[in-house]
Amino acid sequence: MELTLARDYGDGVDLTLSGRIEELLPSALAQPRAFISIESAPSLEVPLGFRYLYAAPVTSRVSQASEKRTAEARTPEGDMGETSAVGERVPLGEAEEKPRTLVVLGMNPNTAANAREGKLVDDATTRDIRALAANPLTAPGEHPFTRVLFLTMGPFRGIINKGGLAIADALADFAFYEAQHTVNMHLIPALLESLSRDEGGLDILAMWGTTGDKASGRFALPGVRDLRHALLALADQESVRWYSFGLTSVGAPRNYAGLRYLKGMSVVQKALRTYTLTPQTLQAFHGESAWLSLNDSRARMDRATLEGALRLPKGVASRS
Repeated sequence: MELTLARDYGDGVDLTLSGRIEELLPSALAQPRAFISIESAPSLEVPLGFRYLYAAPVTSRVSQASEKRTAEARTPEGDMGETSAVGERVPLGEAEEKPRTLVVLGMNPNTAANAREGKLVDDATTRDIRALAANPLTAPGEHPFTRVLFLTMGPFRGIINKGGLAIADALADFAFYEAQHTVNMHLIPALLESLSRDEGGLDILAMWGTTGDKASGRFALPGVRDLRHALLALADQESVRWYSFGLTSVGAPRNYAGLRYLKGMSVVQKALRTYTLTPQTLQAFHGESAWLSLNDSRARMDRATLEGALRLPKGVASRS
């Protein structure tokens, strides 16, 4: 199956690369400063298309005010950087940072970052996660991440588009959808293995939500079914770290978008995306089963927790 790799360095989308997933993957991982999307072309049957990967640098989503402060904070030589406001990382001139990628494993992509429209655009979730990955208050480890790589359990852009096409209409051709799913199931293990080898470890944020949800869980369910053994094997490696924003009542990893419905969380999310997040703001919201910072000690998932998150709903056979 031939796919398209879209690249954007801020001056427009380049759609000249196409090929099989194994041919495009090395190019996607080798460009940490570019916006990258690997997707299939929309069609009459599926006008929203499929997207398998979206990668973006963490330092590009800053406000105009932040950009001004960044310029003022730079040294005259321009070859060093510093942190100005909490959560705002100043680029280190032309110096290359050691790559550190946060892998986000979600449910399914929506219509954001559609390269066919001429540009790669974040939706609310990808925008906030990129800010979270760059913020020392919310990014675990000694240094924040340099890039976020978004993967999904299901590659189908499963929302109703502007023309009114419903999810069920686009999923009528099951064989076609299954072929796309197979590509995605090959991509994710190969990408995680390659990234772990290149960076000496993995940081994975689980947020695919509840697979038993009839409205949207079906997009994540095939991925959970077919990837669970490979993902659990990763959990046994010391260099692989799993995180979540908390678990639902059935043990599923919370989706970031759903956090805003929890009391007080929308205030923390707003502070994150406006680069005004403080330790006091984080402490003001203290949920028993949800949190925003991956620095929270509860954010780390051990193997038993991950195994519960990957458990199939009752009545769903492993091969159904």
